[in-house]
Amino acid sequence: PTGKVSTVSYSETFEVSRTTVVSPFGWDSTNVAAHAGTLSLGALNYANNSNNSAYLPAVKGNGNPRLSFWTICRTEAGKDFGKVEVSKNRGKIWTEVLSLDESSHAEWAAGNNVWFQKNVDLSAYATDTIFVRFRLTSDGATSKFGWLIDDIILNPLATGVAEELSLLPTEYSLGQNYPNPFNPSTKISYAIKEQGFVSLKVYDMLGKEVRTLVNSVHEAGYYGIDLNGSNLSSGVYFYQLRAGSFVDTKKFILMK
Repeated sequence: PTGKVSTVSYSETFEVSRTTVVSPFGWDSTNVAAHAGTLSLGALNYANNSNNSAYLPAVKGNGNPRLSFWTICRTEAGKDFGKVEVSKNRGKIWTEVLSLDESSHAEWAAGNNVWFQKNVDLSAYATDTIFVRFRLTSDGATSKFGWLIDDIILNPLATGVAEELSLLPTEYSLGQNYPNPFNPSTKISYAIKEQGFVSLKVYDMLGKEVRTLVNSVHEAGYYGIDLNGSNLSSGVYFYQLRAGSFVDTKKFILMK
């Protein structure tokens, strides 16, 4: 995520375009449900062992800043969590300020899509420039509906000259493609810790390379690429990211 530090106030309804929220892994705008209007931000039908984050742009508090948002969090109780976290050092260290799961409200535990407003006191960061992220984590077993967020408000914020700030990855990572299974398109996201040559390739079940998605030098940052499988046969495939000494491989299913 990169951009100018937001001043005075920050809000996001997701109705026009998701220009202010950066979601490298597992999040996207959705019309499955919305608190107001027709769209919200969701990490839905998440995979096992997920670690999916959506980031707000940098903001600078003033007085007693508070974060307010509406949410549905139907994740496995005690195992999968929706967490709100804050960083005041551009992502080097994140501090949890709120944790939700399906047990947070009886309506969620019953499987209902009922919206609740959450308010988070950020007065501890009254004079800091901070990033806020929404992070969904899951264990290796049961996964459920997921996490929806809508109508975010963050204020009061400091006034003055806006400043360019970027949030840089502290490690290499490869996200699970979304959606999965898919037909015909899916998105793959990844994070690059430092400048260097990066390759992202797709292989079939026999290990044969069927598509090169990325093969170039990257600056440090968060990236995403769309894969169109129109010319591929239905089946199981693997995609592999290589960057420096980092190598990670994940599986996806193309279902036509």
